[in-house]
Amino acid sequence: MNTLLHVSAPIAWFDALAHLAVKGTAILAVFFFIGFAMRRLSAAMRYLSLLAAVLSLNVLAFALVILPHWQVIPKPKSEAPLLPMPNDEIRVPLVGNLASEMLTPNPHAKPSKPGLPSVTASSTSTTAAITSATSEPNTGWQIMLLNRLTWDKIVRRLPLLWLVGVGLLGLRIVLNVLRLLLLELRCAGADTEPELSASVISVAREMGLGSATRPMPRLLIGTATAMPMVWGVLWPRLLLPISASQWSPDRLRAVWLHEFAHLQRRDPAALLLAQAMQVLHWFNPLAWVAVHRLRTTQELACDDAVLHHGIRASDYAQHLLDLSQQHRIPRGISLCSLAITRTDPVEQRLLAILDRGLKRRAMPSRITRSVLLTSAVLSLPLAMLAVDATPPQRGKILDRNGIVLVENRQGQPRNHPLKALAAHVLGYTGSDSPENKTKPDGPRRGRAGLEKTADKTLAAGFDVTTTLDARIQSIVEQAMRDAGVGRGAAIVLSPNTGDVLAMASFPNYDPGSFEPSLSLADFETLIDDKTIPLLPRAINAYSPGSAFKPFIALAAATQGLGDETFECTGSVTYGSHELKCWIARQFDSKHGVLNLEDALMRSCNCYFYQLGNRTGITAMGKAGQLMGIGEQTHIQLPDEAPGLLPTPEWLELNQPNEKSPSSIIIANTSVGQGFVLASPLQMAVLAATVATAGKVPAVSLLPRPEPIKSPADLIQNGVTPEQMERIRKGMWKVVNHESGTAKSARVPGIEVAGKTGTAQFWRVINGNQVADNHAWFIGFAPYKNPTLAFAILVQGGKSGGSTCAPIAQRIIEQSLALPADGSGKVKPSEVHQGHFKAVDDTSAKLTAAPGNGPQTTQPTSVVK
Repeated sequence: MNTLLHVSAPIAWFDALAHLAVKGTAILAVFFFIGFAMRRLSAAMRYLSLLAAVLSLNVLAFALVILPHWQVIPKPKSEAPLLPMPNDEIRVPLVGNLASEMLTPNPHAKPSKPGLPSVTASSTSTTAAITSATSEPNTGWQIMLLNRLTWDKIVRRLPLLWLVGVGLLGLRIVLNVLRLLLLELRCAGADTEPELSASVISVAREMGLGSATRPMPRLLIGTATAMPMVWGVLWPRLLLPISASQWSPDRLRAVWLHEFAHLQRRDPAALLLAQAMQVLHWFNPLAWVAVHRLRTTQELACDDAVLHHGIRASDYAQHLLDLSQQHRIPRGISLCSLAITRTDPVEQRLLAILDRGLKRRAMPSRITRSVLLTSAVLSLPLAMLAVDATPPQRGKILDRNGIVLVENRQGQPRNHPLKALAAHVLGYTGSDSPENKTKPDGPRRGRAGLEKTADKTLAAGFDVTTTLDARIQSIVEQAMRDAGVGRGAAIVLSPNTGDVLAMASFPNYDPGSFEPSLSLADFETLIDDKTIPLLPRAINAYSPGSAFKPFIALAAATQGLGDETFECTGSVTYGSHELKCWIARQFDSKHGVLNLEDALMRSCNCYFYQLGNRTGITAMGKAGQLMGIGEQTHIQLPDEAPGLLPTPEWLELNQPNEKSPSSIIIANTSVGQGFVLASPLQMAVLAATVATAGKVPAVSLLPRPEPIKSPADLIQNGVTPEQMERIRKGMWKVVNHESGTAKSARVPGIEVAGKTGTAQFWRVINGNQVADNHAWFIGFAPYKNPTLAFAILVQGGKSGGSTCAPIAQRIIEQSLALPADGSGKVKPSEVHQGHFKAVDDTSAKLTAAPGNGPQTTQPTSVVK
């Protein structure tokens, strides 16, 4: 596998401890294997290998903390596949305004709990996951147990436990040193035994002591039972019992040679390194074994040095046996001293001394230095090389031109450089662990938008490139903001590919406020806000009004009814119900005989009442399946609303008193009222379908490796090219004819086609119903070879023509003027605070623009 070395800062405490355990064990295992292979070689060589292991582990411990590390990472890919959306998201209960707009009353459902109204989530649901889950509460003892015994808490306390162990073992060494100091104070100096002093000087010079680098030890005379030993690194001490003056010259020389061999090899310094290694690696059993073996081989190597200087093996073995029986080591000092019979059992040493087949060659100083230096140097890259256990830095989210929309910076919270731009699309992250919520760069999890959908991809360190064009997104949001839109949405698609170029929902919010966590006060402010900033309106479903008429025209065309003409006399009567056209209601007039083109241009209700009833609810349902009306588009966002298209099956289930779809229900559906619900995204797909002459686009927020085949082609489903062009021409007239309802959408030099709509809707404010009409404008541009398809929704707007068409004009003009190379400035978007005053005014009267007013519908069928 191809790998890269990524250099980063020194690793943290917990990671250093983990590496210390793993790499320390590996080093000791290697040297133990080497020692096993050298078991027939001299003790000096085995001792050198153990000393190299001790030195390596000491260097490793400090290098892990001080030096930067090289992290072995996979070779970066241009793009990672999108992983499935996690299905274990945390949800916040729907409260206040959020619930009132998202849920529609169902009079046929039974209340789930006494005292609570029965509701059906028919329009959409959204995830407002911020701080807590709606799980059942735990009992007190369960909460205490979970809080005390969570694995995360146990793991995070391991460094503290390691420090406690280091402190205890370090204190143990300090106490040993203090006892040695007290022992020295109680012992007499060498001047009390002049014969011993003369003997020690002679043998010390024989062993090469007495220089600046190897000073002579200070001779101390202890009690009669004191064990001969040495200690001290810079100023060595040599302890002999007071009875040593009565020893034979041969025994005295053997003891001198043994103890001076320790000093010649600097064994006190090696013992100090071994004790430091044991303190740092106290949790590793191999470290304790290594220290024990080091002390054993130290004594064996000194025994070899004694024999090398001419002492007979049998005599030396007898001397050691006598010393072990007649003398003892004072308590509490053995840890830091080197006694001649320190290692037990002595019998094994005696057998080694008497074994003539063992090799007893000493190691030259230059070889010793080379081996130790090599082991120390090799431990440095081992300490720096790491497959880091910490999770990789969360990936970026980019627009189609590589502009960074979301990123992680080292040691800082997740950053949104363009502020609230595309907030509902991008979403935000959060932490499941209370301990990580306040950590700027702690582990995060996607909570909404693409952060949630592509959570696994981003968490693995891969960047996610979107189809969004940050330039167009900025144009859309600025146009909506400048128009004073408080609640609404806008979608811009590439009709030929289905790529989402811009997706805006208003009001928006700043995703950066969720990083690293959102305060309870800010959460309550978002939930209590009557404009519902967290609601992704672009994929939420609303009553589409007259903007739905192109769909009815397409459904009729699939049945060969695209050439039909109907007469508008001002109203149509079905049974005892009279349904009026807007022109009769406002001007007491009529449209007369119309074809499909002019019916779309004039938005004649009477024409579509009759056309819809001729088409039938079943044909509408089949056309809805082709174009995704009443179904999710499967855009890569959580909680997309499927909308609603009343099919016979749905009516049978939800309107059981209607034995067959009534003409009034079909008529209301034909003008986008009644039970019909559609999201701005679905309406943009409808506009794109007309723009491409019947090819339904497969919408996506993520680029695809190759063009996706259209899920449906209406030309292959009964719509003739002539009928399709008639529908396109009708939408062209809406903008460009003098009698059209969207003349304010005209762009000089660019032919724009579209359809306006205004749907009746009411909001409940302070217990009162307030008119809150939904103004729409959908369309495409240019008329020939279109490159943009769009849908604009404004809640509380006057009409589609007066409110939405000017917004579309600005979006089209500025978007088509952008450089093709992706250059151009992107203005960061701030949190949108404005909204229509009429929205929260119970006495407000929203007037509709002439030619496109709210359609009169049966009161019981209007979605409230």
